[in-house]
Amino acid sequence: MNRQKEIALLAASSMTVMAGATISPALPDIGVFFAHESNAEFWVKLILTLPALFIALGAPVVGWLIDRWRRKPVLLASVILYGAAGASGLYAPTLNTLLLGRIGLGLAVAGIMTCATTLVGDYFAGAARNRFLGLQSAAMSSGGVVFTLLGGFLAEVSWRAPFAVYLLAFVILPLLWHALDEPERVVEVAVNTTPKAVLPWGLLLWLYPLMLACQAIFYLIPVQLPFHLKGLLNTTGAQAGLAMALFNSCAMIAALRYRRLRERVSAQTIFVILFGLIGVGYLCLAQSATYRQVLGSMAIAGTGFGLLMPNISVWLLARAPEELRGRAVGGLTMCIFLGQFLSPFAVAWRTPTPSLAGVYGAGGVVSLFFALCFGAAAWRARNND
Repeated sequence: MNRQKEIALLAASSMTVMAGATISPALPDIGVFFAHESNAEFWVKLILTLPALFIALGAPVVGWLIDRWRRKPVLLASVILYGAAGASGLYAPTLNTLLLGRIGLGLAVAGIMTCATTLVGDYFAGAARNRFLGLQSAAMSSGGVVFTLLGGFLAEVSWRAPFAVYLLAFVILPLLWHALDEPERVVEVAVNTTPKAVLPWGLLLWLYPLMLACQAIFYLIPVQLPFHLKGLLNTTGAQAGLAMALFNSCAMIAALRYRRLRERVSAQTIFVILFGLIGVGYLCLAQSATYRQVLGSMAIAGTGFGLLMPNISVWLLARAPEELRGRAVGGLTMCIFLGQFLSPFAVAWRTPTPSLAGVYGAGGVVSLFFALCFGAAAWRARNND
């Protein structure tokens, strides 16, 4: 595969993180601007998470469509919608119109993420796929670093300024147009056959709910951290952006090391490691009393999350039949973003006035429980051998 095609896929993947990370540091200021509206704080948090609901709704449809038709046209159309809907925050006069733009952004991300990950499965196999999925996860994390920092500094200018970053979609569009091609076997399947393969439901029935829970825990960082830091340390938007950028930087480094780690240990063992790191990081965050302690917690948890996406994606793409690959990835994308959408509801349900330190502590306990479950499974597998 030529380098231009790899860069195009990585650029498209980074856009999925930009959907939320860019405006996260501006959420408190958006809340102040719309404070006169009923339940403004709740609806402002949905500005970040509402796209996730429509990604979850749209991803299975996109998965079915690209299995029956083509990958590239759906990807290009999604990028155009992404730029137009994402930048609507620059001029949206009301909270309702701002939320409408976020719905369009969600549908766009559903197309981009499902198409990009499916194309990784089409273009790569074996060790090369493991390597590129690590790079893809690193690109998403590095995008989180760049766009969160940029969003944090732009938020100091105006809460509307971070929405201009979504216009970068129109810069990436020509690269995708020229660099990507439609895999031949996808064309043949779409035109000549009706898929007869079966999805690996034995895997999906536990992998999908696991990803949903993980993303609900993950999204406690971009949605709740700015408010937690504001109440705990009276931090600025730039400081919140820096903390989240560190989180994503550590995730990027871990993702880049994924291939080497996978060569040495099993996927089950990697799950034990990553959930252990996430659990410890969140428990440390729950106890943090200084900004330096918060940064240390972000580094630990970010390292764990950096291993999550490539480990699950490698497992899924290796088991999904190629003629049903889009549907398998669409289902995974649905669970990723449904978990993100449900995250603030889980916090609101826990107690009417939740302690965010308690919320992070609960996320840490759940993550350590997952680590114990995978540790037990790995131990049982070794004993059976």
